[in-house]
Amino acid sequence: MIAIYKQAQTLYPDVDLDPLTRQIDRNPSISAYYYRYLSYYEAEKFDLALAELNKIIKLDSNYPYAYWYKGRILLEREEKQKAIANLETAAKLFKEQRNTRKQKQLVGNYNVDAKNPDGSSYYGKASIKYKNGRYQIIWEIKGETYYGSGILENDLLKINWDGDLVIYFIKEDGTLLGTWANGRGTDNLSVD
Repeated sequence: MIAIYKQAQTLYPDVDLDPLTRQIDRNPSISAYYYRYLSYYEAEKFDLALAELNKIIKLDSNYPYAYWYKGRILLEREEKQKAIANLETAAKLFKEQRNTRKQKQLVGNYNVDAKNPDGSSYYGKASIKYKNGRYQIIWEIKGETYYGSGILENDLLKINWDGDLVIYFIKEDGTLLGTWANGRGTDNLSVD
C-alpha cells in the first residue's frame, strides 16, 4: 500500500493522495496537523504547510508553536511584517503559558520554616491562593493567623504583610525562599 501511494504521489505531486488526509480532516488534532505541516514543510510546499498551521490555530488559537512555525515560513518567504506579527504572538503566548504554569505551581499548601529578625525560629503552615491577579497567602503560626497579598514579578513572589514586604524566590523544586524585615528575617515555604 505504501509503495503504491509513494509511486502515485510521484506521478501526481500536486494532488494530495495521502490516505490519512481524509481521516485527519474527519478527526482533527493538533499532532496530526503538525505532522502533515512538517511533511509539507520538508517538501518545500509552504502554502500547504501554512494551511496546516492555520488549521492548528483554528483548533487552538493559544497554541504558540503554530504561530512560531508560521512566522518562520513567512520569514523565509520574506513576508516580514506578517512574520513578525506571528512571532510576537508566539512569544506572548509562551510568556502567558509560562506565567500560568508558575501560578499553578505556587498555589497550594506549604510548611513554614522561618526565623524572626531576632534569630528566634518559628514553624507552621501557609496556603497560597491566586485570585483577581494577586496572590493571597495565609500563615498559621503558633495558633495565630496572618494574611498577606501580592504579585509575581520576575520569578519573585512579592507579598505585602502588615506593612512589611516578604520577597520569595521560587526554586525549581517548588520551595519558596523568603526574606522579610529588610533581610533580617526568613520565611521558607516547602510544599506540604
